[in-house]
Amino acid sequence: MWQQLLVSAPLCSSVVAGWQGIHLAHHHLSAHELPDCYFAQHVITICMGQFEVELKLGSRWQLERYRPGDIGIFPANQSHPQARCDRGAEFIQLYLEPQRVAQVAATSLETDSVAIMPQHKIRDPLIQQIGLTLKTELESSGTDSRFYADAMATALSAHLFQRYSTQRSLLREYTGGLPPYKLNQAISYIHDHLDQDLRLAEIAAIVQMSPHYFATLFKQSTGLAPHQFVTQCRIERAKWLLAKQELTISEILLQLGFKSQSHFTKVFREQTGLPPQLIGAIAKSLRKIRTVLEESARQSTKAIAKLCHSFRNFARVVSLSHVSNFPHCPQQTPGYTAQCLNSFGTHVDSLY
Repeated sequence: MWQQLLVSAPLCSSVVAGWQGIHLAHHHLSAHELPDCYFAQHVITICMGQFEVELKLGSRWQLERYRPGDIGIFPANQSHPQARCDRGAEFIQLYLEPQRVAQVAATSLETDSVAIMPQHKIRDPLIQQIGLTLKTELESSGTDSRFYADAMATALSAHLFQRYSTQRSLLREYTGGLPPYKLNQAISYIHDHLDQDLRLAEIAAIVQMSPHYFATLFKQSTGLAPHQFVTQCRIERAKWLLAKQELTISEILLQLGFKSQSHFTKVFREQTGLPPQLIGAIAKSLRKIRTVLEESARQSTKAIAKLCHSFRNFARVVSLSHVSNFPHCPQQTPGYTAQCLNSFGTHVDSLY
């Protein structure tokens, strides 16, 4: 890999994040030269700046001018041409394990023998997007980016097989979603293993499918990609644990598979619009409000309605499922106070 070829270290690398099946390195190099070499992985270069490179193709040197978005694909176990660059160059390199592409091919061709055609300079918006989003996820999430990287490795493998393999076979079109029993199996497994470092392949194996086949049908069934669904489940579990106030945030992270508190806080804010610390404080306040209501059941209907309105606003923020059933307008009836108290108790209890 790049460790043996380049003098300067990359700006960021997935090696420290522990990705499997795919690796990423973001380079910004001064003038440099790369020898003729072979890689055990498919190497994909995504240009992020303008620069010129001389490539030795056969016995001749060929000048290539690269600009942002240009892509190079160099298949595994094939000669990577000698290259010379006399000025600064910024690029992302993805290293994709060949067996990931072979797994995709096996579901379509019933063979795991796949040959990828080399491409010295092409435009491919999908590969560019995958590379840039992987870089962003690595920089923002660190070790918590593993599941996302695993999912993107599957997507990239399917794309390489469809567009750049010598077989040029179309992948099967899968429709209709997962059978209900397989969907329930997968969701149960996810819920039971939220504290672990989940992988797409292991979830797919539970329902005896290939990762690509499973990811496609899972999204059709749930509306979410597997990595998005896992994140949603973790945040829902986090809201429940935070409201109970029995564990510290550090202890909650261990139960949800997050490695970084800063990343957990970022994802929690994106999903709920609130910092996680606020959920426990709000739940505590609601318990106090319920106590006041229970002790002052004879107070005016207007006062209770005001408290109910405040609770509804909170419930919308934290996505409590029963809020639509909560009383909205004060009714001048003797039973309204009891109705509010019962409904309030139901909603506060749903936090637990």
